Amino acid sequence: MTSAMRTVSLFMLKVAFVFPFQLLVKLIRHIKDRRYNVDFQDYPDEDEWIDDEDNEREIQDELNKYADLPEMPEMCQLFYVDENTSIGVQFVSMCPDETAHIRIIGDTTFSQIYKRKVYREKGYNGERYFKLNNEKYYLKEDRTQPIHPTQAKEGK
Repeated sequence: MTSAMRTVSLFMLKVAFVFPFQLLVKLIRHIKDRRYNVDFQDYPDEDEWIDDEDNEREIQDELNKYADLPEMPEMCQLFYVDENTSIGVQFVSMCPDETAHIRIIGDTTFSQIYKRKVYREKGYNGERYFKLNNEKYYLKEDRTQPIHPTQAKEGK
């Protein structure tokens, strides 16, 4: 074997085994160096990051924001779905069963009148509700008393 081949073979062995080992040792020394350690004492504990009371307060504030909005005079009752959409109960008729006449109300538009059957919860003094998209919307007794359909056409 010639000396040039021996030199090339030794260089290849160094590249394959020695240099990666030296880099690994330098990396470990670098990590152990005190100047690069992160001090976590100033960061809050994990329990402080997740505070259920704050989350509950935010949710309650959001609900109160919608509860304070004025009711529309044309509607007996409003249900706020999100910031831009609400469901308005125009009136509840009695022909032959109790039926809620509702509209979907957007920022600047409203839908045609849809009819939904009014159900009652089981038990004594069951609450009244109608279903829309598999969700129950409970009606207030003082605002949504059933009327005869001819009264609704006359303007109540």
